[in-house]
Amino acid sequence: METGHLKNVPGITISNNSKLTTVEKNYDKDELQQYQDSEGNNLLPDFQKTLEKEIYVSYDTKTKIVGSYDATTLKLFGALSNAYNYFQVHLFDDMLSHVVLTLNRNTRSGGYYMESGWVDDGEIKPEININPKMLHYDAIFVMSILVHELCHHMQSLYGKPGRGRYHNKQYAKIMEAIGLMCSHNGKPGGNKTGDSMSHYIIEGGRFKQVFDAMPKKYLLPFTSAIPPKTEKEIATAQKKIKTKYKCATCAMTVWGAPHQYVLCGNCKSALIERT
Repeated sequence: METGHLKNVPGITISNNSKLTTVEKNYDKDELQQYQDSEGNNLLPDFQKTLEKEIYVSYDTKTKIVGSYDATTLKLFGALSNAYNYFQVHLFDDMLSHVVLTLNRNTRSGGYYMESGWVDDGEIKPEININPKMLHYDAIFVMSILVHELCHHMQSLYGKPGRGRYHNKQYAKIMEAIGLMCSHNGKPGGNKTGDSMSHYIIEGGRFKQVFDAMPKKYLLPFTSAIPPKTEKEIATAQKKIKTKYKCATCAMTVWGAPHQYVLCGNCKSALIERT
């Protein structure tokens, strides 16, 4: 799938050299056995043809599994990794670099993107997190959260992200080109820019088409035993939350309710909300 839809987004720079080169990892017999269950079934993500091209996922791990063996973690994160690679090939034409994928409940959002989350042998690796509580919802919604975060990664690599967690107009254009519409409340007519941003799926858009063709085994195999909080519970919790605001000029800090517009008394400039 070509990226003409992304090249039309203002400010996005995509060169002919943007596409990644990934290779398949070849495992010897002894190495492969540690990634098999008791029946000999392979637990690594599949190397198989999907839609128009081959996806080769490179797993170059030197970690040996010790102690009692359990395939649960490999099963979950193998599916998550396959989902990432599937969408980054078929929505982003294989142009997105590898990230560290995490599942973290300790967040108020359905997911997040962190440009500098990890260090691997001196190399900075971004992080994409999916809140496991979102696995209480339908698979298409969960995958749309993953793609929402991939759009942040796309903008970080080829565009100009907004300050802090601000979702700017360029980001909204990337989302729309992919087949997701930015909306602060997740409904048609919602604000397309802002700090807190949800989305809804564009019917007939690229994301919906690619998801419908997605192999079912790429979907996350588990659901969450802990449901998300209700809107009333969220509203009550947010009243108790205090957020740190910092002036970019003089570094003065204050604490207050989240999502407020605060001016620095010294510099008369807007303070940046820290999350």
